[in-house]
Amino acid sequence: MKCQTAWRGRIPIMATLVIVLGLSGCGDGLSGSTYTNVGGVNSRIEFKSGHKAYVSIGETTYAATYSVDDDKITLDSVGLFGNIVLTIQKDGTITGLSPVNTTLKKSS
Repeated sequence: MKCQTAWRGRIPIMATLVIVLGLSGCGDGLSGSTYTNVGGVNSRIEFKSGHKAYVSIGETTYAATYSVDDDKITLDSVGLFGNIVLTIQKDGTITGLSPVNTTLKKSS
């Protein structure tokens, strides 16, 4: 009986710990990845930790933040372009980088 009483108080704490540790491993799958264009204008997006990104279009690089919602990536405050919404395709490429509709492929 004493053993059951001791575990009874610890089970909710252990369950909470398992959930928190499990969620801490979850990510957006983009952090640490670099995507470059497939033909066309020289474009590149480097996704960093903390939802930061570096967007290069031609010779200019812009610092931005990003968020992911389903198959949409929103890049906020990309210089003169403002906010840009990209689409993650089923094959893993990213499309929609303005000013031209570009396809970006993961390079690292």
